[in-house]
Amino acid sequence: MIPTPETSPFDDDDLARLEALLYDHAGEGDGMPLEAVDGLFSALIVGPEPVLPDEALPQVLGDGEAAPELVELLRKLWEHITWRVRQPLPVDDDADAAYELMPFVGLPELEDGEDDDIDAIPRDFPVGALWAAGFLQGMSLRADAWTKWMDADGDLALDIQDLMRMSVATPEHAAEMELDADDLLDFDDRWGLLASVPALLQDLDLMRFEAQRPREPIRRDALPGRNDPCPCGSGQKWKKCCGSTVH
Repeated sequence: MIPTPETSPFDDDDLARLEALLYDHAGEGDGMPLEAVDGLFSALIVGPEPVLPDEALPQVLGDGEAAPELVELLRKLWEHITWRVRQPLPVDDDADAAYELMPFVGLPELEDGEDDDIDAIPRDFPVGALWAAGFLQGMSLRADAWTKWMDADGDLALDIQDLMRMSVATPEHAAEMELDADDLLDFDDRWGLLASVPALLQDLDLMRFEAQRPREPIRRDALPGRNDPCPCGSGQKWKKCCGSTVH
């Protein structure tokens, strides 16, 4: 796999500036919020067929004219996500390392002193919905190739079903997608799925890499399927438990 630098080319100042520029651009009638862009780029970077940033940018910017600074920061975000999916997954409950590999998702404004308190977030807040919607939009740009992938990998098909459910924000949205409102994910389910995203993206990136080199397959020790019960006995799926820290 292509070596990646130890640090991301995208820093906190870039993140804040990009979020502000995307907000302004969306206010003009075009564009996507940062969370959805992260999901879109993630799907395109790890997907079964190569996609260049120039093809992705119109999906983000719409028909409006974008400032050169915005375009440059979007390219840096693309580089950051490419870097992110190729970093080793953290071990030993390294919360800082795990946070660095998480997708950028929006959270509601909280009271002073509650910024770092997950329990203070309203339980009906659809965390990750925009990220999942962006990811599904990215899949649609290479729909046939993704379908072939899912037909060949039942675990991947189940993972994408989970992302579809995570993209549903309200009961009304569920009805539009012809989903049962009772199947809406609660906050804890959503948070657990987001925690499993780095491992899922790394698996997909490796699948794509292996498909490009069919004569030199990478051998890996047999592991449980992502949706199998975790062998540790927790009762959770492998991808949400021990599998979230194992590539």
